[in-house]
Amino acid sequence: MKKFTSPDVSKSTIEELSARLIEANKKLVEEESHRTMMIENISHDLRAPLTAIRSCVELMESEFMKRGIAKGKASSGSEQYGLWEEMERLLHIMDSRTLAMESLVDNLYYLAGLENGRYEPKLQKVPIDQFLEEYYYSIESDSKYAHKKLELDIDEGYAAYVNIDPGLMTRVLDNLFTNAGKYSEDDAMIRLSLLGAADNKSCTYGFNDGIIGKNAVIFAVTDSGIGIPEGALEDIFERTYMVSDARTPTGTKGSGLGLAIAREIVSMHNGTIWCESKVGEGSSFYVCLPAMEK
Repeated sequence: MKKFTSPDVSKSTIEELSARLIEANKKLVEEESHRTMMIENISHDLRAPLTAIRSCVELMESEFMKRGIAKGKASSGSEQYGLWEEMERLLHIMDSRTLAMESLVDNLYYLAGLENGRYEPKLQKVPIDQFLEEYYYSIESDSKYAHKKLELDIDEGYAAYVNIDPGLMTRVLDNLFTNAGKYSEDDAMIRLSLLGAADNKSCTYGFNDGIIGKNAVIFAVTDSGIGIPEGALEDIFERTYMVSDARTPTGTKGSGLGLAIAREIVSMHNGTIWCESKVGEGSSFYVCLPAMEK
C-alpha cells in the first residue's frame, strides 16, 4: 500500500506565500473601496442633471395642462386633437422614465454610501411595537397603497426594545412595502406583523441564535402577490438581481437595489433578513434584530 508523506516545505516558503496572500487580499480590499467610491461619485454627478431634466418635464406638463383648453376646442379626430394626445403621451413617458432613473441613481448613491460607511447609525433604544405601529399609520393614507389591503398584526401587551437608527430602519420598511406593492395585484393584502413566541420562528443574528421574546425580535412584511421562485430566494438581496418586468403586475422592472439596501442596513444593526415565498401565493420578508433589556 502506497504511503503519502507530507511535502517538505520550508518555513521561508510558507512565510513568502502568506505575505503574497496578505498582499493580494489588501489589493482586493483597495479595489473594492475604489469601485464603491467610483459608483458613489458617478451617482452623485448624475443627480444634478437628472433633477434639472425632471424639473423641465414637470414645467412642460404644467404649461401643457394650462393650455389644455385648446385640446377641448379642437374637434375629436382632427389633426390638432391628435397632436395634443400624442404630446400628452410623450410627456407622461418622459416623466415616468426620468422619475425611475432618478430613483435608481438615488438608491445607487445611498447603497454606495452605506458600504463606504458614510451613514453611521444613530442608535436609540426604541420600543419595537410602537415603532412599527407609527410606521404603519404613517403609510395608511399613502396613495401608493390605495388599491391594496393593508393590515397590522401586533399583539396587545407585546413589549420589546431594540437598539436601532429609526431613520435607517424606516428605509428598510419603505423598501419592503414598495417591493410588496410593486409585485402584487390590486386588492392584494400587505401585512406588517410583529411575531411572538407562538409563531414558531427562529433566527440567527451575529453569532447568536435568536429566541423570540428572550433575546430576539422578528417583524415581517407579508404580501399575497405573485411570489418568488424558490431558486431565486438566495439571490434577491444581491444588487445585481432584477425581476423581469414581464412578471410584475405593474409592468415595471425593479433595479434590484431596494432589497440590497435593506440587507445592508439590517446588517449594520447586527440583524438578519430573509424571505419565504411561494409562486402565486405571495412572499414574507422577515427581519430579526437583537432585543434589549427593558
